[in-house]
Amino acid sequence: MKQIKPLRCMAIAAAVLSACTLAIALSAISYLGYRGSHPSPNPSGKGGASTGGFPQIDWAYWAQVNPDVIGWITVPGTAVNHPIVQAPSQDPDFYLTHDVYGEANFTGCPYLDAGCTEAGGLLRCPNSVIYGHNMGWSQEMFGDLARYADKSWGKEHREVLLQTPDVHLRLEVQALAIVPGWDAVRRVEFTDDGDFACWWNARFEESDVWYEPNPLASRNLVTLCTCSYSRWENERTLVYCMAA
Repeated sequence: MKQIKPLRCMAIAAAVLSACTLAIALSAISYLGYRGSHPSPNPSGKGGASTGGFPQIDWAYWAQVNPDVIGWITVPGTAVNHPIVQAPSQDPDFYLTHDVYGEANFTGCPYLDAGCTEAGGLLRCPNSVIYGHNMGWSQEMFGDLARYADKSWGKEHREVLLQTPDVHLRLEVQALAIVPGWDAVRRVEFTDDGDFACWWNARFEESDVWYEPNPLASRNLVTLCTCSYSRWENERTLVYCMAA
């Protein structure tokens, strides 16, 4: 019987080891992606049933998991159903690369701009800017936000549900803007209502999609921001929402 040469055996073993290592790595990545993009609002089962479309959140559970959790965002009919964390001022981009559990994860976690803390926090800041990844290959995380560029689709998904432990707020998408990633359009602090109204009118007029005539400026604007891939290699989609 012909024997397999030692070098060939070593090559076969190395190939098998490499395949096993790759399989393990892909499984780990898949697990991290799923865990980061599918957090349950009520993993303990103690939060009760959903009410008026708002999922019931076990706030006590999430406070223990991560004290940075400040809210929850849901867009009915889409994959957007995620906790919102407050970005730390000492590391504003922390949640670009860490999930809601505080662990390194390519999915990141939707987070409120660090500058909103001093401006009042979520729903008290004149312009609450919330960032989330567009995964590109799926609609997970904030990927669905880019679809508001299709006005017919957007009209069917204008409602955005935003909640905190104290507030349930129904928002409506007002407009969408696609901007270069290097264009610093973010602003969260204003001197007065007039300053805010002037800024908002300019942002609305510069938008690419409008869902109705310019609404009265409301100091309860929520801007949802994600990456998109339609014009530039580095661009952002901004979805402007106001209280319904």
